[in-house]
Amino acid sequence: MGHSSEPEQTSQGKRWIANVRPGRMSIDGLLEGNFHLDVWERHTEFVTVVAYEADLAAIERDGHAIVDKLYTVEDFVRKHAPFGGTK
Repeated sequence: MGHSSEPEQTSQGKRWIANVRPGRMSIDGLLEGNFHLDVWERHTEFVTVVAYEADLAAIERDGHAIVDKLYTVEDFVRKHAPFGGTK
């Protein structure tokens, strides 16, 4: 994340920071599944992840989870970068 060599937009869409709450699956099921989630934080009722838009859409479409997108990775880095960030 935040590396200039990583493309922000791919065929899977943008990478998002999102809170993911269980739908038909428990949090453990989401974490153990093959959902391509880079987990940042685990809470009792949700996990905060980085994932591609397509992966988030798939787990929500299939009813596995409820996704609340917070920021694109690009926006988060721009906002919180210690050097070179804007506003």
